[in-house]
Amino acid sequence: LPPLSLWATKDGILAGLGEHDTALYSLGTAAAALATVYGVKTARLVLTSPPGGPPVVRQGTESGGGLPPGRAIPAPGLLSGAAAVLGVLTLPWTAERLSHVIGVSAPAVPAPAEGAVSAALAVVTAGVVWWWGWSPPLVPARIRSGLRRWGVFGTPLARLPVRAVAALATALATFDDRVLDRGVHAMARAGTRSARVLERAVERPLNGGVETLSALVGGLGRAARRAQTGLLHQYYAQAVVALLVLALLLLVVR
Repeated sequence: LPPLSLWATKDGILAGLGEHDTALYSLGTAAAALATVYGVKTARLVLTSPPGGPPVVRQGTESGGGLPPGRAIPAPGLLSGAAAVLGVLTLPWTAERLSHVIGVSAPAVPAPAEGAVSAALAVVTAGVVWWWGWSPPLVPARIRSGLRRWGVFGTPLARLPVRAVAALATALATFDDRVLDRGVHAMARAGTRSARVLERAVERPLNGGVETLSALVGGLGRAARRAQTGLLHQYYAQAVVALLVLALLLLVVR
């Protein structure tokens, strides 16, 4: 909304779009008008209360008192005023000088006619939305109901995508339960069975071989410790026996 800062920023963006794509510029202008509608409705709900309706109650008050109907809440009003003042920095002549000061490229500047049309569109849209909120609607109830239901074909057209999405979701859920879920469980069972087969065919024989080898090495170690008595005459006797065995081997070989 003019003169707030986002209004001038939006015009600069639309001016840059208009230099390259007219269709995108038109779409951006329509989106800006729609944003004005939502912005005014939000501002009306925040700043005021409906005539004759309940007053706006401040949070944290125990008495339940609030502002009188139609009076603006001070804090949003002050913030809006500050935003309007700071919005001067986004105007074309101010933005160009500010861009030179901070050392950035100058933004796209809309033509005076574009700025005037944009401001008029925003002001007219805001005024219509603001007035429409407090005044009785000019459109009859039947027409409003028909527009809400998209006319005569509204209900089928509205239900068609819902039914399509629901059918797709049902099909995906069925595929998940009957195919993916069963596949995951089958893979888990196959993995468990493979582990059991490997345990019986490989793990148990290998474990038994390792235990047998460790027992043999342990027995040899204990036998080697028995010969180490620390007595000199026993060492001499062991040496004599070893020499006799060696001599017998030499005789056998010859």
